Amino acid sequence: MRKNVFLLAVCLVASVCLAGCFKVKQDFTVNPDGSGKVVCEISIAGGPQAAADLPALQEEARKEAARIISETQGVTAWKDVTFSGEKDGRINFKGTAYFKDITKFTTSDQKVTIGWKPAADGTVQLELLLKLEGGPAPKEPPKLTEEQIKKNVADAKTEMAQQLPMLAQTLNEARMEWQFTLPGTAANSVNFQPVADKPNTLNLVFEGKKMVEYLKTLSEDEAYMRANIVAGKDPTGPPPPEVFNEKIFGTNGRLTVTFKPGDKPLFDFAAESEAAKKAMPIPGLEAPAPATTTK
Repeated sequence: MRKNVFLLAVCLVASVCLAGCFKVKQDFTVNPDGSGKVVCEISIAGGPQAAADLPALQEEARKEAARIISETQGVTAWKDVTFSGEKDGRINFKGTAYFKDITKFTTSDQKVTIGWKPAADGTVQLELLLKLEGGPAPKEPPKLTEEQIKKNVADAKTEMAQQLPMLAQTLNEARMEWQFTLPGTAANSVNFQPVADKPNTLNLVFEGKKMVEYLKTLSEDEAYMRANIVAGKDPTGPPPPEVFNEKIFGTNGRLTVTFKPGDKPLFDFAAESEAAKKAMPIPGLEAPAPATTTK
């Protein structure tokens, strides 16, 4: 197999692509013109070996923080950046990124982007776009015998059965959350949920355990594999985005919020981003000093 749907599970990491249990939260505040800021929180599990050498783990945390900052695109400035290596081997990162155009903001793995589409009626549609791996079907599907199709299906089932336990261990505790505070009340949303006690705020949550459940279903779905093989696709490649969204987020459809923005920005982007630029040099995180390692 060239690729399989298991790779998709790893590629959905919002800000990092590392092995091990991970938790990511991105909390956006967006102005009517699409400028804004996002508080990024990332936690990556380590292990006994990592925890045994806290100074080395702290240095690894510094390098990872520098990588996240340097590879995240569309950012005007960062502020309040902290990182730490913990006694349990976990690496934590937190920082606020300012962006002038939300559509230009992409995480370090570039698998998640955000659409911002103004309409003639004055509304704006925000959409979270997940880049699903797999690729299009070839123009001329291969000519396979029934025996070859059955063998390919059997091989795909075997490979999935071999990989599923390892990926279940990695994904079961994984969680990613995107939260948006918008400059207007949502008129319609698909898969996003309102946040209690936070006006005009909605969120979307990816839970690794739901991905595991979906992968288990696919691992026994011979009809799905067969249809992909006949079309020349990867046997266990991802379904159409709308179908994937239904399995993982609950509703068949795109990940969208439609709202009508007001006239006032939620914060002064120019003033805050300029202050952030002056307060903290980004390269290497030499200053200010990193967060102290947990004792």
